[in-house]
Amino acid sequence: MRELVADLVDRALLLLGAELFRGLGDDVLLELAAAARPEEAAAGTTLAPGALRVVVSGRVDGVAAGGVVGARAVLGGAEELRVAEDALLLRLDADDFLDALEHEPELAAALCAQLA
Repeated sequence: MRELVADLVDRALLLLGAELFRGLGDDVLLELAAAARPEEAAAGTTLAPGALRVVVSGRVDGVAAGGVVGARAVLGGAEELRVAEDALLLRLDADDFLDALEHEPELAAALCAQLA
């Protein structure tokens, strides 16, 4: 499954599958895709805080493929993310995501809409 997200373009396309990232320009999207790392998580485990994750396959806290989890924790809130089904995720560390959030108003607006 990890080979699914090994290529930069593949990671960018997977990010675009999440509504949060759809309004971004190509440069920002490719920057985030370069920072994104594949992460596998087994059912029943809890994800460590400190990252925003796009669900590629499986289910985390009721969120299926194309969904995003971890935004509240990245913004400083408490959020425990439990893996319901074996999952493949794209992980964006908090620093990378917050840097993009600071410079991209479209991303900030999309995040506010998602958290509302």
